[in-house]
Amino acid sequence: MDLKWLVKSSLLVIMLVLIVSGCSISKEDAQQFASNSFASKLEQEAKSATHELDDISLYIPSYTTVEEIDEFNVLLERSNHILLLFLNDIVENKTKEGILETLLIEDDPFIFESGETTEGNLAYLVVTELEEDMYSVIVGYNGYKITTLSSLSDMNNISEMMFDIVRSIEEK
Repeated sequence: MDLKWLVKSSLLVIMLVLIVSGCSISKEDAQQFASNSFASKLEQEAKSATHELDDISLYIPSYTTVEEIDEFNVLLERSNHILLLFLNDIVENKTKEGILETLLIEDDPFIFESGETTEGNLAYLVVTELEEDMYSVIVGYNGYKITTLSSLSDMNNISEMMFDIVRSIEEK
């Protein structure tokens, strides 16, 4: 066997292991990041609208397709995520139990964050584990809710984008 080939293949294997291990995130890290990110998002200003629908304007990230299903539901698609936006999700009870009851979630969620924005509007993030490395992610804000399925490694980026979308909604 050629020594150069052995050294090159060994380096390639080491690089692949480092890349794969660097891309993974622990459940504890994901929970901590979600908590910090949610607190930060509550204090940020809403993104400017980039898209118009019949009754609302909202921020839609680049490379996201939009399909208005009816006056209360919008389908968004971005890379490998399908997101459902609900435009009439009123949460009367602002407690954890009230939010989970409204969302029909019976078990303790993997992540639960709620609070009020600087404008005093209720916002929440609820993540439930469906199966190994598959999570239901729900972000709600001021009567709007968006939901998707995500892997643990994508969860925080997608939830931040979801929060930006629902926070930006303005009725015409």
